[in-house]
Amino acid sequence: MEDKTKIITKNIEFSDGLLPIHPFRWGSFRGEISVPINDNEEIVQNTLHLDIGFFGRAWNLPFSVEEFLITMSKLTDEKDRFQVKSWDDNRLSLTVHNATGEKFTEFSETFVPSLRQFFEKIYFSTLQKINKNTLLSLFYFPNEIESAARQYLIYFSTFLKDLGIENTSEIEINATTTLFKISPRNKKQALSKIQQALSIYLQLPLVKNFDVVSNDYPDLAVQELNFTIEKFRAQLSLLNSVVLKQKTQNETLSLLNYQKELDNLNAENSKNEEELLDGVLIVPEFDAKFIRINTPKLLRLLKRIFKKSK
Repeated sequence: MEDKTKIITKNIEFSDGLLPIHPFRWGSFRGEISVPINDNEEIVQNTLHLDIGFFGRAWNLPFSVEEFLITMSKLTDEKDRFQVKSWDDNRLSLTVHNATGEKFTEFSETFVPSLRQFFEKIYFSTLQKINKNTLLSLFYFPNEIESAARQYLIYFSTFLKDLGIENTSEIEINATTTLFKISPRNKKQALSKIQQALSIYLQLPLVKNFDVVSNDYPDLAVQELNFTIEKFRAQLSLLNSVVLKQKTQNETLSLLNYQKELDNLNAENSKNEEELLDGVLIVPEFDAKFIRINTPKLLRLLKRIFKKSK
């Protein structure tokens, strides 16, 4: 006896909360997907179709709809859950793969998060293409520490300058995320070096006796860095928050724990075990969370250079 099937249409309302990334405003999208299920609430097809309409007046991203969709079509293949079927300036049609027999409730719970992850990937890939000389880093800071964390992050630009890398930086803040952009003024300087410097900088609040070691280096660059680290530590120690109660001090102090891994196409890594910034930092393969920092060597590299006024 054949299963009696019924069609359930799941209307997907895109809003700012679906993909909390500034400046993504999902008011410029609207989508709908039809999911055929049987009487047991099981999906009877392994291929579904999702139609998304674009509303040009609401589009406020730093790239065009066409650039976004071209990147999407190039980055999707048969292994992806979502595949591009067709698109034009106003509408996108996606093929959605799922397991036959999957419960509709399970599908509905995983569909939106997987769609969010898919569009997030396309968003950053497109953003990187129009910012070829920019390193992008995304952070999800808990509300309790976001102010202190963002203040600490801002100082990274000065930290880079004291390492001899002139740069420009920008922070884009959304309700739940912080997007950090940093670009070297000298286009010949590798973004991989900036990425490595950021890895060091995000871990410095964890370095034991940093203040003691820094006393041996009177350069203003070192002393100001130590002040910034101590200020960040002090701000966190004053927080009487759920985050600090549930996590160890080390987990909270390392901002790497709040950084989302992005496929930074603009930054290149070559070796399995990278010796970074002339031996300041070593990242063993598969152990990026257990980096080792040579503090004295780092402090010897920091120099504050004052430009003569004309």
